[in-house]
Amino acid sequence: MHNIKVEVLSFSKAKFLFKRLGSFIEGEPFLVSCRYTNIGDYVFPGGKASLIVEWPNGQKVIFSEIVLPKLEPNSSYLKELGETDALSEGFALFSCAIYPNDNQPAKIFDAGGNERPPPYSIGSIRVKTWEELYTYWALLLSAGSLGIIAIEKIWATLSVIVDLVKSFLQDC
Repeated sequence: MHNIKVEVLSFSKAKFLFKRLGSFIEGEPFLVSCRYTNIGDYVFPGGKASLIVEWPNGQKVIFSEIVLPKLEPNSSYLKELGETDALSEGFALFSCAIYPNDNQPAKIFDAGGNERPPPYSIGSIRVKTWEELYTYWALLLSAGSLGIIAIEKIWATLSVIVDLVKSFLQDC
């Protein structure tokens, strides 16, 4: 039995103006890579793998025929799978399968080292819409504006209090 840890590394290519966003945005591209690590005590003889990205709207992106090299214990292999679009808002689920060359079964572990039973769901990403991002930015802008108004009101109130105290002290 082979023990393979699979880590999905994804990177959003979404941009706003000239700046890359850290968020995954519906309809925008992102890159997908996988790191396969032999966490077992025996040599992994190599084989094939596949990765499926499942979207809440039922669509799937399948990266198949990923060729895995021979892996010594505690060694890893990083494979860039390519670019795809975020097809739906919500959580995209990553699932994988591994087919060793020696036809022995392979236990799959997620990035946290937890064994994953079939269908081997190993991770997810949250995809937002542009509207959700704009709403968040508008909320921050509104909160900042209200903060400025609050500071102005507090300053005006403190000025009145200081004037009253000065007036009171002069009368004494």
